[in-house]
Order: sequence, then C-alpha cells, then structure tokens
Amino acid sequence: MKSDQFKSYQIADIGDYLKVFACSAVISQPIMSLVMGVGQPIHRQDIFGILYNLVKYTAPAFIFGILYTTIRTNDEKGSFSYAKHMRANWFNLFVPTIWWTLIYLVGMPWLQQVNHFNNLGSFC
Repeated sequence: MKSDQFKSYQIADIGDYLKVFACSAVISQPIMSLVMGVGQPIHRQDIFGILYNLVKYTAPAFIFGILYTTIRTNDEKGSFSYAKHMRANWFNLFVPTIWWTLIYLVGMPWLQQVNHFNNLGSFC
C-alpha cells in the first residue's frame, strides 16, 4: 500500500507519541520512588528526584496528545466541530467520570486522603 492510501487515523502523529511518552512516564513514577528509597547515593537520588518531578508535567502532554489526534483524525473533511464531537461522545467521556466520581465520593469516603466531606459545603 502506498502512503497516500492510508487514512489519517492509520498514521501515527505527534499526539500518539505524546500519549505513549506520558503513560510511560507515569508508569515509571512508582519505580523511581522505589529506587530513591533504597539508600542510593545523593547524586543518584538527585537524578531520580528531577525525573520524578518532571513526570508531574506529563498530564498536559497527554491531554494535548488526545486533542491533537482527535482533531486530526476527525477533520478529514475540514469541518471538525469540537462541540459536536463532545455531544456525540457524551457517554464515552463524561458518564464514566460521573460514575467514578460518585463512587469515590459517596461509596468509598475512606479513600479521600485529606479531609472527608460531610455535606455539600465541605465537599466544595
């Protein structure tokens, strides 16, 4: 197959690479924390500490990767509407978020790490 026969969703782009990098970095975070905690020399702890802190900034890269790939793969006709895309994917994107939030906040309050909420005011 020639490259012009591939559809845009079949070709990897910078968004795909950003998503892979961000996921790999987040997965490596617990490994780095274990390495830092086993009595390593200071210079090695510094290196892993810097890498560990950089992992915190992978969320924007992941979000940008998702948006970039979504827009690129849906804009083959040149008329992509983000609002229409969000409405069409309501159940895929927001319903799981709402369910997991309710399960976390109402069903499993012992998972809340700092202050438990008792009412709507303390939740906000």
